[in-house]
Amino acid sequence: MLHAQHYLPNARGGPVQTMIGYYDNWLVRTETGWKITKMVQTITWNEGSWYIVEKAAGLSE
Repeated sequence: MLHAQHYLPNARGGPVQTMIGYYDNWLVRTETGWKITKMVQTITWNEGSWYIVEKAAGLSE
């Protein structure tokens, strides 16, 4: 499960973005222990400015 709230003041919109969702993880057991082979994030609810997530990731100016 995930509940993430992001805050980043900016000139393009609101400073808050919130998302709720979950992760699916694929694991494999190796000789040295469990390893994650794949992880998928699914967002089921989103509110606020998606722009701040893109800006923080360097995808937008």
